[in-house]
Amino acid sequence: MRWEKAPNGKGGDVLYIHRTQGGKVHINGIGEHRGRPLLEWRRAALARAEARAPRRLPPDERHRITEIIEAEKVRLREELAEASRTAETARAEAVRLHTEALGLLDGAAREAARLAAVRRAEFDTMAEQLRDLQGELAAHIEAYGDVGRRGRRAQRRALRPLAEVPPPSLPGVPSPRTPGDAGTGVGRAAVGEPAAHRPVSVDRASPGWLVPVLYFGFTAVVGVGELGGNTAHPYTMIASRLVALAAVVELLRLWVPRVRTRSAGPMPGGTGWQTSGVFLALTATGMFEDEQSDVFGMACVVAVLAAVLFLAGTISRMVRTDDRTGESSRAST
Repeated sequence: MRWEKAPNGKGGDVLYIHRTQGGKVHINGIGEHRGRPLLEWRRAALARAEARAPRRLPPDERHRITEIIEAEKVRLREELAEASRTAETARAEAVRLHTEALGLLDGAAREAARLAAVRRAEFDTMAEQLRDLQGELAAHIEAYGDVGRRGRRAQRRALRPLAEVPPPSLPGVPSPRTPGDAGTGVGRAAVGEPAAHRPVSVDRASPGWLVPVLYFGFTAVVGVGELGGNTAHPYTMIASRLVALAAVVELLRLWVPRVRTRSAGPMPGGTGWQTSGVFLALTATGMFEDEQSDVFGMACVVAVLAAVLFLAGTISRMVRTDDRTGESSRAST
């Protein structure tokens, strides 16, 4: 029992009875007058219990406790011995695995060293060959001069594969022998028969590229965002015309040589994506400058799409095709 504050915080201290199972209770009507005899009774009960409590254990109980302690000691000694044997076995297994792993690592290191020596010897030989080739190239350049970028580009264009055309057969002269005719001594072509020339197919640039050229040329003249009573910013007027003019010049530079007979070829890969990106960029600029309608969100989407298309086309042109010939740069190298 203990004096504590009232549950509602009013009325001063009240007497709480703490139960043996836990928790405490307050019984209305048991206050200071009735609580003092309860406290005295509790103290008297504790004094009687302490006076009657035994001071020593009985012999049979003490003997039983001693037997329990001895049995526990025996069990603990056996567990300690078993743990020592288990630890020794685990240590031996770990030593064996460690030795095997070291052996495997030593073998792998020796094999790697052998392969490295072989590769080093190969690289030394290649380095000597490269040094000899560089010396020959330096001597050739010193004697004849460097062909330059235009010469190398013309050489790549000249070495492009063309369609095979059979040589004409002259009357009375047999055609060259083939492996299947080695035993006959005569060619398969008949004497006096004229040879048929197969047409050579040339992949020219499409005339449809004139459409974006004309559009960009028109944009270079009128600009973007300046029609229908709108007035664009001066920087926008200048920048849009410069971009359109640059697009016209670039498309004409790529398209004109590829429609000629001697330098015909397809447009470089990625040019279409770049053209679409520039077209969408100019369109987005005009939408941003439009003051009569609220299309800012759509203009942002078009601008992002234009940037993605232009970047994709640029990467495709840099990786896949040669800017001048339209051929694969990886294949030519």
